[in-house]
Amino acid sequence: MKNNKSLYQFRFLIILLILAPLSLGFLGDDKKGTKPNTETLGKIVNTTEEGGKKGAGYRLFINNINLPLDKKGIIAAVNLPHPVSTVAGAGGKFGNHVFLFSGGFFLSGYANGTLFSNAVASASLVEDYVPGLAGTTGDPRAQIYVVKATDPVFGTSWQDWKDAVDLGADFYDGNGDGVYNPIDNGNGQWDLDEDKPDILGDETVWTVYWDGVAAPQRRYNNVPPYGIEVRQSVFAFASGGAIGNLIFVRYRFKYVGLGDPNEPAQLDSVLFGVWADVDLGNANDDLVGSDIERNSGYTYNNGSDTEYGSNPPCYMIDFFSGPVDYISGDTYVDNNGNSVYDDGIDTPLDTAYSYRGQTIGVKTFPGAKNLPIASFIQYINGDAALNDPNTKEHARNYMLGKRREGEDVDPCTFPYGTVLGGVNCATVDPRFWYSGDPVANNGNGSGWINVTAADSRQMTNTGPFTLIKGEEKEIVVAYVVGQGADAKNSITVARKIDDGAQTIFNLNFLAPSPPPAPVVTTQSNEDFIELSWPTEEQFKYSNKTSSWDIKYGGYNVYAFQTYSSSEIVNGQPNIKVIGRYQVADSVNNLYYKDGNSGGIFMLYPAAPPENVLDSNIYKDPATGRIRFRITQDPFTEGPLVKGKPYYFAVTSYGVNHDALVNKSGGVFGSYGDYYLTDQTFVQAVENNKNLLTVLMGEDLFLPPVELISANKISGASNGIVTYDVVSQPDLKDNEYQISFFKNDATVDYNMFWQLKNLTTGTVLVDSGDYYLYNEPNNVTQILTEGFITKIEDVVGSVGTPVYSPSSSDWFDEFSDGSATGVYYVGKDIPDGNDVFGFRNRQSDYITADRLRKVELRFGTSGKAYRYLNNYKGTSNITRPNSYAFASAVGPTDTVTRGTVGNWDLVNDRANGFVDVPFTAWVVDEKFPGDQRQLAVGFVERRNTNIYPKGNPDGNWDPSDSLNLSGEVIMIFDAPYDATGSQIEYTGGVFNTPGGPVTVWSDLLRSVSVPPIPPDAIGITDTQKEIFISPWFNALYVVGLQRKDASSFYSNGDKLTIPVDVYPYTSDDVYKFNVVKDILSDDQAKDLFEKVNVYPNPLYGYNPYTAYNNLAADDPFVTFTNLPNEEISIKIYSLSGQLLRTLVKDPNSTTPFLNWNLQNESGLRVASGLYLAIVSSPKYGDKVLKFSIIMPQKQLPRF
Repeated sequence: MKNNKSLYQFRFLIILLILAPLSLGFLGDDKKGTKPNTETLGKIVNTTEEGGKKGAGYRLFINNINLPLDKKGIIAAVNLPHPVSTVAGAGGKFGNHVFLFSGGFFLSGYANGTLFSNAVASASLVEDYVPGLAGTTGDPRAQIYVVKATDPVFGTSWQDWKDAVDLGADFYDGNGDGVYNPIDNGNGQWDLDEDKPDILGDETVWTVYWDGVAAPQRRYNNVPPYGIEVRQSVFAFASGGAIGNLIFVRYRFKYVGLGDPNEPAQLDSVLFGVWADVDLGNANDDLVGSDIERNSGYTYNNGSDTEYGSNPPCYMIDFFSGPVDYISGDTYVDNNGNSVYDDGIDTPLDTAYSYRGQTIGVKTFPGAKNLPIASFIQYINGDAALNDPNTKEHARNYMLGKRREGEDVDPCTFPYGTVLGGVNCATVDPRFWYSGDPVANNGNGSGWINVTAADSRQMTNTGPFTLIKGEEKEIVVAYVVGQGADAKNSITVARKIDDGAQTIFNLNFLAPSPPPAPVVTTQSNEDFIELSWPTEEQFKYSNKTSSWDIKYGGYNVYAFQTYSSSEIVNGQPNIKVIGRYQVADSVNNLYYKDGNSGGIFMLYPAAPPENVLDSNIYKDPATGRIRFRITQDPFTEGPLVKGKPYYFAVTSYGVNHDALVNKSGGVFGSYGDYYLTDQTFVQAVENNKNLLTVLMGEDLFLPPVELISANKISGASNGIVTYDVVSQPDLKDNEYQISFFKNDATVDYNMFWQLKNLTTGTVLVDSGDYYLYNEPNNVTQILTEGFITKIEDVVGSVGTPVYSPSSSDWFDEFSDGSATGVYYVGKDIPDGNDVFGFRNRQSDYITADRLRKVELRFGTSGKAYRYLNNYKGTSNITRPNSYAFASAVGPTDTVTRGTVGNWDLVNDRANGFVDVPFTAWVVDEKFPGDQRQLAVGFVERRNTNIYPKGNPDGNWDPSDSLNLSGEVIMIFDAPYDATGSQIEYTGGVFNTPGGPVTVWSDLLRSVSVPPIPPDAIGITDTQKEIFISPWFNALYVVGLQRKDASSFYSNGDKLTIPVDVYPYTSDDVYKFNVVKDILSDDQAKDLFEKVNVYPNPLYGYNPYTAYNNLAADDPFVTFTNLPNEEISIKIYSLSGQLLRTLVKDPNSTTPFLNWNLQNESGLRVASGLYLAIVSSPKYGDKVLKFSIIMPQKQLPRF
């Protein structure tokens, strides 16, 4: 950027410096002091995200090629501004280096027998065309039109295309009325019966121009305008892979005439040549060649290059479609002998085609063919023998494949080339210069090879053909850039890409393009940067042809040190992958095979498990979204700096499944690592890295926020309930409630949650079953009024039991193998366990919502239900599985089975409700109204050889081997009944309408025991369900094993069974209030009190210029913490002079405003101390003082 304002002492010198180049500007090539300055446009319509009318110039830069264009046919040599210096300026660029100085064409023929030649070839000072239709000047419609695949349907670019159609542009006529009228039928999307622009690729740049430069103003000043119109379409696919090295150019030219009655009806023997001044970095080390088989010509380097290094690219122009021509005897049989092809009369021998894209289709021309290339030539800037064509005759001779003066070229003696590899030079076609293969014979070359490296121009020509007035001809070419391991390998790469481009052309421009680029929204606060995007469009993507089968693969998130997508900037790494997402499919790590080395290298490493995307979720527009947050500097890993710009890109990629090979040799489709073979044109395709700039803290007054907690109203759950703001504009100032209800359809404990807007009474989520609190970046819930509810997934669990006093050490440490410990025997949570030695049985009834903190108190006498093992049953198989209520055991059950103590002599059976030295109590602070004594029970085993410690004496004593005694304690989830009348635990005699029925209970239900009679009188369904459940409704089973016979409890001891996690229950209710203004007035006012300016002092330069690729000697200061309203900043010198008034746009949400250190007159201020008064209509004034030390600016030499 020029800073002449600080150089007043050198005004005269500067004027001389400005005038001197102007006086030399017409000498020719500036690479040798003789090429003209590239065109600089006085006024450029800024390129926006959406297409439409773009004025005089436009930069096509959606893939790897940066190509500026103007509205009169000049390609590359168009000087366009851009905020990034490596992007800005003239020249077609690849990898931030120029590969194409200028591009265009030559056209030559005869008008009434008079030779004419004209061109768009700026480097050769031949610019004969002006914007618009033939015979017009100054038409405001004559400008560049851009349409993109991503443009809103029926939006600005579609409407602007009406003017392009009036100028001759194609369109898809959906309703078939012959008129372009893009009107939506109301469904918000384009349908086949609706009109649309001629969109080729992902972006099409269209213009029309004609040969309107007057003869005296031309280089060939003896050639007048003839009224030849050219409609030019330049289009490309948005891809970062090989497809990104392609740009297509379609020329449609028509002889219209200028209304002169003496002008010819046709132009004869017309030749058309696609011309390029290629500069692969350094302009003076280029070689050229032609590839007749591919209808192409190319330029490559003679070795390493000062700009591109050891692997300069190869640039190729391929003729995909030549002009349609009818040739009697060749393309048709002229049956009626009139030398004109008559459809239906003459016999077609061939067919020509016009490929017009997937929407418009293919037009056929029976009886014609598309002409191939007719010659390829080179001329060299400043060369005495092969210089620029100075006359129309020179141009014609070159287009015929001859030397400038018209001599035929002899490959045997031509000094600029040589014939290698044993090829007979006399057999080489002299029209196609350098048609050999430089790569053949291990790079030594074969055939006719260019050997004189120079500042070359290349031209590929087709014809001759007749240009009949009003009849349009079409030529389609491709610009191809290939970069390999070295200069000659770049030829191989370019050929491979070109072959793929031919496939794209043959498929009517159906390309292996990547999935749609993500539409990313950025936000930042003082703590983090947030990137978010919807995923539906990528998951809908597929691209399958006979040549490839590309499926959506995932996303990559990149960070950049500077505003540049180059890998290296100033010798430092500039790009870092900070995030990876991939589709859940069979591919884990994805590798690729390099065609040059044969090695297999990593392409996309496997994404972390939380970033593996379920298609069912992410293809749904209601749930398909991703949020990615950055909390530290991606490169330094230090904190993010407020006010500093950070740069990111999010790309989507596709994988060619036809190229996938299982890396381990396993079956295709099985999960594992894969690589992409090099035997296909396309391996993987990825979007270009379109940079996103985020100024840290720029959304300070409407910031993205962390999870906001709800208020607990009732219930005991430990769970956290929050809401997560996803779409701030959709928020409502309402109150909301979360409640829970049980999901009875699952065995595992599971609660549905309900979200209700209490303000409106609307239930927004009825049966939510997703719990995403611990997944901060997971935003796949259905959006509700601008937010999603994030609830912690809590699973009930029992805590570690505590025995007190701790000095009472009478039982062994707990061990599952000895059945000791505290067991929750429900099936619905992971803590639920069976008790070792008790038939692997678990309760069907108890659920985790009943978990309570319980004390088992020893020394206090109570009553317990008693269950005897191995007494009831008719065989040695059934009896060991029986755990009958003790009162079910009668005299016959004890025969040969030993004595049962604590016998009921009145009823002649064992006592089932007996005294025990413990009681159980609910003592849970979470449930203050539920302090109660609980029913308990215990087990006794029959003494056998297997259980020698079994002692059914009616007294609880677990002995020193709980496995052998089996005397575990059950704590039931029921109030204590001192009478032992809880029949669901005992069973017994049930009254039914048919009479009494006796059914005794069994603790584990391991044997066939009938349920309570369904018609039992006075028995509830709950009691019936408890009766048939193993362990009934036992909340805990406690196993304690004495250390020895002398160790036992002491009176007053207690075992406390805590609850670690309380699950959600129907008692849990949460509420929260949502406000549209994330910040309260007080918070916003506090921020305004922190209004500041930085850097302070500014010493010479602002370090942030380095990130923006701005000139370091163009410093600025930034005011921060400015509210979202119209803020004025008045800047004064210490003497009180008002220097500048800055006004912040009230519609801007950024809290930052820069001052470029210029006064109202645009002059730089001096070093010194300054005052700033920051005025807010809402919060008042804030006075700041800051210092500036300006950089010294002077010319180093003059």
